Amino acid sequence: MVDILNTAIRGLMAFRAGMATTGHNVANVNTPYYSRQRVELGTAPPEKQSYGYMGTGVDIESVTRAYDDFVMKQLRGHTSGVSQYEHLNDLTSQLSALLGDTDVGLTPDLEAFFGAMQDLADSPASIPARQVFLDEAETLTTRIQDINSALSDLRDAVDTGITNAVTAINNLATGIADINRAVAQAADSATNPPNDLLDDRDRMLVDLSKLAGIQVVTQKDGSLNVFLNNGQPLVVGNTTQKLLAVQSGFDPQEMTVRLEGQAEGSDLERYITSGELGGYFEFRRTILNPAQDGLGLLAIGVAETFNEQHQRGMDLDGALGENLFNIGSPRMLAHSKNQGDALFSAALNNTAGAYELSYDGTDYTLMRLSDGVIVKDNFSLTDDIPLIVDNIYLEKNAGAVASGDRFLLQPSAQGAASNATSTPYNGNTGAATFETRAITTTDSSQLVRSDYEILTSGVASRASYTNAGNAIISAPTVIDQNDANFTNTVTIQFTGAATYDVIDNTTGATLATAQAYVSGATIPPTGDYNGWSVAITDGATPIAAGDTFTISAGYTVTRWSDNQEILSNGDFTALNDVMRAEGLHLNLQTSPPYSPPRYEDRFLIQPTRNVAPSFELNISDPRKIAAAAPITATAWADNVSSTAISAGTVVDADNPNLQNTIRIQFTSAGAFDVLDLTTGTTLATGLSYASGNEITYNGWSAIITGSPQGNISGNPVAASAEPTNQGSATVAVTGLTDLYDEDLLNKVEIRFTSTNTFDVFDLTKGATLASGVSYTSGGNISYNGWTAQITDDPGPPAVTPQAGDVFQIRSDGDAFVIKNNQGGIGDNRNALALVDLETKQQLLGGNTYRGVYAQMIAEVGAEGRRVENTLWSQEALLEQSTMTRESISGVNLDEEAANLVRFQQAYQAAAQIIQTSNAIFSTLLEAVRG
Repeated sequence: MVDILNTAIRGLMAFRAGMATTGHNVANVNTPYYSRQRVELGTAPPEKQSYGYMGTGVDIESVTRAYDDFVMKQLRGHTSGVSQYEHLNDLTSQLSALLGDTDVGLTPDLEAFFGAMQDLADSPASIPARQVFLDEAETLTTRIQDINSALSDLRDAVDTGITNAVTAINNLATGIADINRAVAQAADSATNPPNDLLDDRDRMLVDLSKLAGIQVVTQKDGSLNVFLNNGQPLVVGNTTQKLLAVQSGFDPQEMTVRLEGQAEGSDLERYITSGELGGYFEFRRTILNPAQDGLGLLAIGVAETFNEQHQRGMDLDGALGENLFNIGSPRMLAHSKNQGDALFSAALNNTAGAYELSYDGTDYTLMRLSDGVIVKDNFSLTDDIPLIVDNIYLEKNAGAVASGDRFLLQPSAQGAASNATSTPYNGNTGAATFETRAITTTDSSQLVRSDYEILTSGVASRASYTNAGNAIISAPTVIDQNDANFTNTVTIQFTGAATYDVIDNTTGATLATAQAYVSGATIPPTGDYNGWSVAITDGATPIAAGDTFTISAGYTVTRWSDNQEILSNGDFTALNDVMRAEGLHLNLQTSPPYSPPRYEDRFLIQPTRNVAPSFELNISDPRKIAAAAPITATAWADNVSSTAISAGTVVDADNPNLQNTIRIQFTSAGAFDVLDLTTGTTLATGLSYASGNEITYNGWSAIITGSPQGNISGNPVAASAEPTNQGSATVAVTGLTDLYDEDLLNKVEIRFTSTNTFDVFDLTKGATLASGVSYTSGGNISYNGWTAQITDDPGPPAVTPQAGDVFQIRSDGDAFVIKNNQGGIGDNRNALALVDLETKQQLLGGNTYRGVYAQMIAEVGAEGRRVENTLWSQEALLEQSTMTRESISGVNLDEEAANLVRFQQAYQAAAQIIQTSNAIFSTLLEAVRG
């Protein structure tokens, strides 16, 4: 009976546990990530009897949960993906709505701006039209600033999201570590796991995966180690590694993430590629930054191109145009962990100035004279095949060039045509000439939407372009990059063909003197200079005294937009070469005294990121709008031929002689002289003429077309007697008293009022120059820069001029005049040039202003569609993994109801056994008593 009772009690307890577990399941049917539990039953050990083994009932072996680790891993991964793209989608949608909104976006303001410019071009003297244009320009600058402010608000929201996510990650990591501790303390957790704790931990892991992608490793004691996807630990057993939301080492305006205790600069941003944090980082990196860069590029493009063209115009008061807009400079950031205190500054390219081209018998070298920088060395030129370098066009004409020949190139200065011929230096033995011109595209056309990272990657070497010899220097061999002076600028100065000194230019210290030179030998022969050594090897031309070689900091440049390394360990000259191709010019700041960049120092250039806030209108007075062109170009009224000249365009508004009066005088049908009447100088004589060629002087350019008439008399002016004269006196121009007199070519009549007096009339100006002048045969008559003589007909009989006789002095040969457009308030040529900027494809690989903005909108829209589509796919995957988990671990109420009935019936049966056992026991007691 005892055996029957014990067996029944075991069953009763087992079935009660089953009902309790079923009730627990039902109660947690809506608990997130609750795993269905079940009671695992096993047969109790039997008792040995004489007739064999007798069963003793059932044991509760454990309470387990329905769980699949692989499915949970998938679910966490898909949760990370959904969270990442949910945040990406939300932020991208906000940005897309901002840029594309007709009430907030930029397109309507661009249209209104150019519409007002067109209205101004139609009425250039109208003050109201000018004021409307200024109002629209102000609206445009304000709108760009407002959009940039909205983008900055999104950036702030990203930073706030990063900070909040890091806080949540740390809290979850602490919770997981606490559960790990509790799980590990459960002595039999391997066989009897604390299921509800494990479910709580799973929920925390899923919540953690929403914030960042994680990897989970289970330990023998049941605890879990949690790592970021790059392997950085967050939870190890019951300890945590805190994340920190910190300012970026490059940009204090941006938040990034690193582990507590790690060195500054050990940012984890590049490794966190999923979850909420991954969404924030991806949005900022791939969508927000390009959009803000594009807006800055647009602001720079509008400011630079409008300023450049506006400066080529003239305002209502006759002054040359000022900058229409103000705009900031590219942003340069030094990393906070840099060892040196060096600073760079960045600016847009400036191509004005002169260059020296030299030839060493094999290669050419091009040096910019404004700063002595070699912009290109060791290059070749082929006849009539142009090369574009440093924003200038360079072409070699036919003719030999000899070793040592040098040429002065002035692409922006005076020239006879658009391709200005170079000036050979005295002493050249070759006869070659070169043509050059400044590339007319603006600097902003070279800019791309990218940041650039400059790493001080070592040291680099260079031979001076002035060296008499052509020895080459090796790349430095690094011996100790930790040397305190490793990146100092050092010069190896040859004092003779076989000796040299070594000078540290940074410290001023002399490192060595009178060292013996051996071609190809290591310098220094033993040890190192500042942690490096080099070798110099003779070329065809031996080293001479004065030859120098420089070792200085080497730079590696990475363009972030496409992660391309565009320079590998080049010196500062090479650095500027590659950055100039990107539309930028760098300066290494030296004041106050800065040390050179140290090894592994890093710098970040943001050419367009933060310029939009500084985009503002520079002009408030409508009279200062330069709608007119500052010059006029006209054919002389008395020209014989129908040859025409273009209106003239300004190519260099900074030229101080831009508005000087220039006369182009044809001496023959194929040649002309150029005279500056303002300064009284001859700019050129005997220049060859070809119809349609561009003629450029003093910062302007004009084109003459047709077949001009040259002078016949040999002078720019000629004299003639009217055929109706009664007398037979003759007239001739005998000299020029002032070749540069602006009235030299005016048509002048000498009208005799009697046989011995005459009046002088300037018909061109409509002015009387003199009256009642006494006449002497052969006497000098001088006006307007010329001298003429009228001589009696010697006869016989002698004949003097008669009253009414007329003699004329006029231009001889076609002439053209370029001069100040004084009083040209109705001129709209520069306004039309400003209107034309609307359709010029001069930004970002051939885009208009609207094209740049439309590209921004299109790219954000395309990213939005990509993000949305990816979100849909991630949501589908998450739904699938969730359903899979539910099918394995979820609570099915129908199933639980069936289990409850089953356990209830079993419980009742066990109770019946107890009742039966009790009846048997009672019967036995009664029998014993009886």
